[in-house]
Amino acid sequence: MEWLEEKMRTIGDWAAETFPSQTAVGKLCHLSEEIQELIEALESGETEAIESEYADCAILLMDVARTAGMDAAQVDRAIERKMDVNRSRKWGKPDSNGVCHHIK
Repeated sequence: MEWLEEKMRTIGDWAAETFPSQTAVGKLCHLSEEIQELIEALESGETEAIESEYADCAILLMDVARTAGMDAAQVDRAIERKMDVNRSRKWGKPDSNGVCHHIK
């Protein structure tokens, strides 16, 4: 957990200095652009592009969590709680985009 806290801190410090007026919502809008770039990289199969775009997504997601006031322990607890929920759900088959949704 220490590694995550340190990563979130260093990313957050850099982002606050580099983009002082960017909000959590603005960062999420940026993340949506980076996700599309990651999809394109995955489709191309270019390992370096995949790694780079994945890193962009992870950096933004960690910074959004920190901007929203979460620390690494909170992120970890939230993930564990949500995984417990996900494990208890029934899941459908992939749709035309390959997305599997839980059955309500």
